[in-house]
Amino acid sequence: MQEDQVAESESSTSGSSPLSLPPPRPISPQVLDLRAPSMRMDPRPLVVGCGCHACRNHTRQYVHHLLLAHEMLAEVLLQLHNLHHLLDFFAAARKAIDAGTFPAFCRRIDSGD
Repeated sequence: MQEDQVAESESSTSGSSPLSLPPPRPISPQVLDLRAPSMRMDPRPLVVGCGCHACRNHTRQYVHHLLLAHEMLAEVLLQLHNLHHLLDFFAAARKAIDAGTFPAFCRRIDSGD
């Protein structure tokens, strides 16, 4: 059975439609282009105030260098940073669920606050 047939049969047995994702949001000001020439001499962490390993121990200029040199460490550091924020996001979501404020949490996320 092919993958599309599997997804079709699973959705028909569960009574739900296949997963549909919302369209991607436009790039926000929080997105950094670490390959940009302006990062070449930027001594700040990826995100000022972030407590992840990448931000505590490495600078934008270092990650810029790693990206341009095609070093795998660049991807590892960026994944560490992104996972740190993803875990924080889900911890906040669980906290909102426990507090009974999840709808307000969702509205805050949707509004971009």
